[in-house]
Amino acid sequence: MNSIKSCPVCGHVLEAVHNPDGDVLGYFCKLVIDNACGYISVKSKAEYEYEKMAAKKKAKTAPQLRKEALKAIQKLVRLKAADDNGYCTCVSCGVTKKWNDGMQGGHFIPKGSSSYWALVEENIHPQCVYCNQFGMSHGIAAQQYTLYMQEMYGEDYVDQMLADAKKPIKIYAADYREMIEEFNENITFQLKRIGG
Repeated sequence: MNSIKSCPVCGHVLEAVHNPDGDVLGYFCKLVIDNACGYISVKSKAEYEYEKMAAKKKAKTAPQLRKEALKAIQKLVRLKAADDNGYCTCVSCGVTKKWNDGMQGGHFIPKGSSSYWALVEENIHPQCVYCNQFGMSHGIAAQQYTLYMQEMYGEDYVDQMLADAKKPIKIYAADYREMIEEFNENITFQLKRIGG
């Protein structure tokens, strides 16, 4: 119930301002609309809490969405490569592990080196933690990954990937949101397939 019934400036009836949950945020004089009075109450605690909550729910930035999309696609490629029991094989060393236990989605062309290929499934495959984090810079894992890629997609395709690696591409927040939605739908399907 409104304890303030009339405007302290002009005496007219005050109008309550509510948030979508129905909480009263504050009050304003109806004459504000006609510019006859300028009274608007200070923020109530409810208004302050609502604005604080709304600020937290602000739309994610493109870099935040890119990070989320990368995480989703790396999860998806491991799930797609997994057998019906949830095991997948590292494309570099051949070790077989559960898709979510010591396996990562490793990029053939590093995601930091190529925005063009960073979110393309053909560039991402299961790798064990060691091969993905350490082996790619030491040669053997990278060589094995290259052989895998050539066998899987053909030398011409791999050569084209390498040629396009520095090709600029602009991906907008809306594009990332669309990708994330698609990746997550596929993740749900794959998790059901392996009983996860």
